[in-house]
Amino acid sequence: MFIGIDLDEVSIKLRLDGCLLSDEGWQEGDAAWRSYADPFPAWTFADAAHAD
Repeated sequence: MFIGIDLDEVSIKLRLDGCLLSDEGWQEGDAAWRSYADPFPAWTFADAAHAD
């Protein structure tokens, strides 16, 4: 569940689902995971502090 104003729940769910590992991906280990594309934009703690 996502709560917020003007959230695109479908887009967020699709991005989160895209982060799930397959059995094969899990077997590759963290060295391979570091090479995976990050589907989320970069953010900093300063971004989170000013999210209001």
